[in-house]
Amino acid sequence: NDPVTGQQINSTGVIDIPITSSPMAIKLKAIVPAGIQKFTVDISTDNSAFANAVAVADATHLDLVNPSETNMVIFDVVPFPYGDDLLGATERSFDISNAQAAIVNYQGTHVFNLTIVDVNGKKKTTEVTMRVN
Repeated sequence: NDPVTGQQINSTGVIDIPITSSPMAIKLKAIVPAGIQKFTVDISTDNSAFANAVAVADATHLDLVNPSETNMVIFDVVPFPYGDDLLGATERSFDISNAQAAIVNYQGTHVFNLTIVDVNGKKKTTEVTMRVN
């Protein structure tokens, strides 16, 4: 737990995804004792094709609590909880294992900055890096 906010996102840091291997479990858990007010994901990459795919879904900066209509396509690929399922929640699990089928098509390093703001205005950002090689 973060000593200032009490927020916690369990992740393994850099996740290496070999293109030829079987899918592996990739699960994250957000623990926010005061409840989630805002949850955003900022995506950057060194792969221009992946950057373009993310841009088409208007997901370079993705607001999971208030996603736009254009963002909705992203939830077909990455089954993140969003909207009312996140607002006020004190704990949420994210199983992004199914996203591997799409992301293995984009070799490179993809960085996902997950930022949570709780109902008291306390903020925490955690970086998750996926390396497809």
